[in-house]
Amino acid sequence: MKKKPSKKHSFLSVNFWLIVLIVAVFGIGLPHEFNRYLAKGDLSLDRTKVSDSWVERTNDWFSVSPPSVEIERLAIATTMTPEAQQLFYRQTPTIEPKETFFKVCEKIVKTSDTLILFGCYSGNRQSGKIAIRSVTDPRFKGVMEVTAAHEMLHAAYTRLSLAEREMLTPQLKEAALRITNERLSKVLKQYEEKDTALFLNELHSYIGTELDDLSNPQLEQYYQRYFRDRNQVVALAEKSQETVRKLDERAKQLKSEINDLEASLNQTQEQLKQRDRNLESQKQNLDKLRADLIDFKEQAQQSYREGNNSADLEYQFEQMQFDYNEKVQEFNDQVRQHQDNAALFKKQVEYYKQKVQDFNEIGNQEREIFAEFKPTSSPFSKDASGNKNQDELQQIIEDSDKLPQIMEDRKE
Repeated sequence: MKKKPSKKHSFLSVNFWLIVLIVAVFGIGLPHEFNRYLAKGDLSLDRTKVSDSWVERTNDWFSVSPPSVEIERLAIATTMTPEAQQLFYRQTPTIEPKETFFKVCEKIVKTSDTLILFGCYSGNRQSGKIAIRSVTDPRFKGVMEVTAAHEMLHAAYTRLSLAEREMLTPQLKEAALRITNERLSKVLKQYEEKDTALFLNELHSYIGTELDDLSNPQLEQYYQRYFRDRNQVVALAEKSQETVRKLDERAKQLKSEINDLEASLNQTQEQLKQRDRNLESQKQNLDKLRADLIDFKEQAQQSYREGNNSADLEYQFEQMQFDYNEKVQEFNDQVRQHQDNAALFKKQVEYYKQKVQDFNEIGNQEREIFAEFKPTSSPFSKDASGNKNQDELQQIIEDSDKLPQIMEDRKE
């Protein structure tokens, strides 16, 4: 006699396969390992291995609300996609005032990174933490938005598989060759010198938010996963850097002008020194001629007193006196021209000093700007525009002041 199947067991069996069918039809994102074991009919999978993936994927099923209105505004302003917004919100982003920002970041990244200015992130594939510095200075409008996008991309990079990172690496490095922003290049170089993995992580964030032309459709498509309009993010980055960029451009222009002026001043200075030496030599010759003329005059007068009234001596003296006076006139004209040139040189030195002062003032402004954002040393704490060597400037001034004053000789 056949035993009837239990209705209870039949019901459970039907419901189990119904659940499996629903999962298959509607594509619920079960972990890859779970699907693989289901396909084999083997449910004795490694629980530890699956649990990490299960936590990550199940977290993605649930929508996370923005922690604050301001955080939501940053996500919207940077055109984050829904996926990117959720990823951003899951990192519990907070906006920190200047007084607490660096302390918070030290706790987050477990170190005092001198490259941190506006934001920081630390996390793993399951969770993370983002801190964004509050910036109210209108000169840096947009910096908070770009920072939010930048840190979100760090979280995105953390979640990429090894294969995805290996695929992106050559594309990111190729795109990096298109970077023309000197400041960004310096920052990336410092990261590269620290650690290759850190460099690639930063490159992923910087290129996604600050490089307008990737010249790589595949890479551009990749970033569309996180931004509906990446160009808008880049525009915000450019806007936030406009103040410093203008200072840099002015400093670069001034530096070129100063270098040209310095080369011209050095050349003029050497010409003045050479002319000074020539005039000094001429003056010595004139002094000798004058002494000879006086001696000849005394000899002629002595001869006249002795009764030797020679017309030849008188004519010879007058000719020597005429030649001497002509040479004196020529010498004095050269001295006046030399003095005019020296005066013009001093004016050029004053103009040069003003250019150097303007140049150094830009350096002071940049130091003040970055001192406001950085409590310790930063890649910009040194004079970003490169202060002019004051010793070089002072040497030119001193040399110009030491130009001998050549007095006009009197005519006889």
